[in-house]
Amino acid sequence: MEEWTRHSDAFNELYYKNIIAILIMFKFLEKVIPKQSWYESGYRANIIVYSIAFLNFKINEQFPGRILDRNEIWLNQRMDDTLEMLLIQIAKYIFDFITNEKRPVMNVTEWCKRTECWEKCKKLPFDLDSDIVKILAWTDNIAADERAGRRERKMENGIESQLEVVKKGSHFWKNVALFAVQKKILTEKEMGILQTAVAMDSGRMPSDKQSAVILQILEKVRDEGFTD
Repeated sequence: MEEWTRHSDAFNELYYKNIIAILIMFKFLEKVIPKQSWYESGYRANIIVYSIAFLNFKINEQFPGRILDRNEIWLNQRMDDTLEMLLIQIAKYIFDFITNEKRPVMNVTEWCKRTECWEKCKKLPFDLDSDIVKILAWTDNIAADERAGRRERKMENGIESQLEVVKKGSHFWKNVALFAVQKKILTEKEMGILQTAVAMDSGRMPSDKQSAVILQILEKVRDEGFTD
């Protein structure tokens, strides 16, 4: 919740598409791993997490400037056959690694929690086939999409804040202002911004930035005992 409050514009449509793509990958491995001849039951969650992380690491290492095209996974609501086969291959590779008899920690789950385990895993030799480029995207393009998504979400947040302020009406904000004056809990600057909401009936609307501050003021007076 704190992260949402500080960076709500980062939680945009692209962010959710990425989360869904990762979930599709997770669910796929969750389903197919138990069907593999090498699987001996147990450690499935460890295998899945390490497999997805290992794939992303090796893509970054062997194909600089590229990243797994999660948007394509989201659009199709499934993975490309190439990616499915690759993940199954990696899952076996990870299974062999985390259950290796020479591991320094006997308990596999505890071993997977160690930073040392992941650091050793990253150094494992694993060559990705050049065919994988068809399921990769350029990081520059992804970064541009993310910036556009943040701008769009920031605009939406501003509109949402304005709507919330307007919806409550000037009479409500007048009561907030009276309470704040009685309690002496706002700065002169905050009172000035709050007045833009009180004076809405005159035809002037608070800006998106002012609306965001006004909603913060509302939380502040609520903390001091104000009730809607």
